[in-house]
Amino acid sequence: MEKLKITKELVYKKGLAVVIKEVEETASEYRSDWKTTLMLYFKSKNAITNASKILGYKLDKKRAIEAFDKGKNGFQVTLDGETAWILQTTFGYKDHIGKNGYLFIYSNDYSDSRINERVNPPDIFKGISESTLEKSIGSCADSHGTFKEYLESILVKINKGSICYCPSVY
Repeated sequence: MEKLKITKELVYKKGLAVVIKEVEETASEYRSDWKTTLMLYFKSKNAITNASKILGYKLDKKRAIEAFDKGKNGFQVTLDGETAWILQTTFGYKDHIGKNGYLFIYSNDYSDSRINERVNPPDIFKGISESTLEKSIGSCADSHGTFKEYLESILVKINKGSICYCPSVY
């Protein structure tokens, strides 16, 4: 395997950098929904204002700006797939994966399939059983491939630069 591309510090786009903390997919026979927990890091009050217009109550503008003025620039939010997509489209940021990776939680109530694993790029397959790697993700009718293929796609995205692996972030 080729050496993993590492980013030394957060890459901000329009004043925002985003670190993935958790990805949760809930699927059934025909449907799949995503929810993601992110750490939003801001460089400016303007970026906070723009993000709060998209996120509404999930990022209280007044409190976030007050905290920013006191030196806090990171805020955790949990977003549905559509809101996360709107935020990404508006700011054009790249997702970051920190030193400890992120938690991937998958459940399909129709097939009774479950995955609860840490995605940690330096040794992405470490400690994950072969049966878990071979589990399909997505709805039963529209699979997104196996968990192993998902993990492999993360490594490809890191090396292509569409996701940043930034071990200096916790």
